[in-house]
Amino acid sequence: MFLTKVLTVIKHRPTYIFQYTRGTFLFFFTRILQSFLLDRTRVSLHSTVRSQNILNFLAGSDLARITIDAHSVVYEHARIEVYESGVVQVGEFSILGDIRIACRQKVTLGKRTLSSWNVLIQDYDPHPVSKELRAIQIENMAADFFPRYGQKPQTKELNWKPTCEEIYIGDDVWLGANTVILKGSRIGSGSIVATGAVVTGGDFPERSLIAGNPAKFIKELPK
Repeated sequence: MFLTKVLTVIKHRPTYIFQYTRGTFLFFFTRILQSFLLDRTRVSLHSTVRSQNILNFLAGSDLARITIDAHSVVYEHARIEVYESGVVQVGEFSILGDIRIACRQKVTLGKRTLSSWNVLIQDYDPHPVSKELRAIQIENMAADFFPRYGQKPQTKELNWKPTCEEIYIGDDVWLGANTVILKGSRIGSGSIVATGAVVTGGDFPERSLIAGNPAKFIKELPK
């Protein structure tokens, strides 16, 4: 069956064979790297999960957790980053393309989640709204950046924590290209988030077509 697929690709899309070969190699090579580099207490991948990059998963603290269920596919440019005591759960048979998930509380993706290119899911505000606090934060970030040329500048202490709110995405949801899902968003099963939509929070029922910036419920999709 594998050989038949390769021959079919060569016949109908000859230049694609190089991309296909590279992608297949990445799946196998990443699996080898994960066997001894991945911290399984923080990142739990079902044995059938396929991912293309050892950098797909970052659990940035002892309490951070990432769980990917059976038969899911995580492509090369997908990135799941979890900090503090955050939790990311991805249901079975999900396909994560060029997606960025940044989590400090909880992000749940249901079964058969399909993400397109350039998708962002973030359950917290990374920067203060106050320009004074944001100025302190940015100065601290720049001062701590490596490499540093010259002495580290003096900075003020930042008394601020990100605002977090759980994100829930149900089963069989399609996230279109260039979509953004922000904190407090709850998207019902069977929904489609249309290309370019920015979901700034709120509840959407099952089988919703969601579009716009800020995103709104457009209509109910067929079963």
